Amino acid sequence: MNNTVAIMQPYVFPYIGYMQLVHAADKFVFYDDVNFIKKGWINRNSIMLNDGSYRFTIPLKGQSQNSLIKDIEPLNLEVFKEKFMKQLDSSYKSSPFRYDVLNYVQESLNYELQSISDVAISSVKNFFTYVGIEKDFFISSKNFSSTKNLGAAERLMAITKELASENYINSIGGTSLYCKNNFAINGINLRFLKSSFLPYSHCNNSSIEFNSGLSIIDIMMNLPPDEILAHLDGYELV
Repeated sequence: MNNTVAIMQPYVFPYIGYMQLVHAADKFVFYDDVNFIKKGWINRNSIMLNDGSYRFTIPLKGQSQNSLIKDIEPLNLEVFKEKFMKQLDSSYKSSPFRYDVLNYVQESLNYELQSISDVAISSVKNFFTYVGIEKDFFISSKNFSSTKNLGAAERLMAITKELASENYINSIGGTSLYCKNNFAINGINLRFLKSSFLPYSHCNNSSIEFNSGLSIIDIMMNLPPDEILAHLDGYELV
């Protein structure tokens, strides 16, 4: 498919499946003007720490499911950043890519960023710069505010059309939410991205069991950029 569009809430340092969705689309829209999801993945993810999975969370000011993602600010981002950088430096001390990835994390946690949406968007954009892939990125609140009052499916279709596309890709979790026939009636070819995950060895301990749900930071610490590309291609459209 040519000129494909994907739309997703911004997640901070998301797992490889999220990055596959971005990679599969020609144009990717960060869906930042929808409600924040508590205990979701917008401000948290997992890394390896002491040979086990450790969940990190960026603290937020006044988080509420009635607030839009773009309106929620990180709480003491610099304090979190200092602690997190030390954790990464210690946990991935054997990684030959440690310094480059730490620079990526540091740039993504820039203190000038105003919202958790900004931080998450930065972490995704900087990842694609790291692996050398150019993408067309858009932000729903800035580029498609006129569609804000539409229903969920209607808004996805409207944004796709505004981007002059007839092809929309959704994560596989959307199969229970969106109907292909409904999209087709409106001139949109809907496909769902189904991820498959290629195992890789951990730099600190090759006996650690592979975990596909870890933050993209983990795969970056364990593989060079050219090998990460193969993992980005590990999906099919259904």
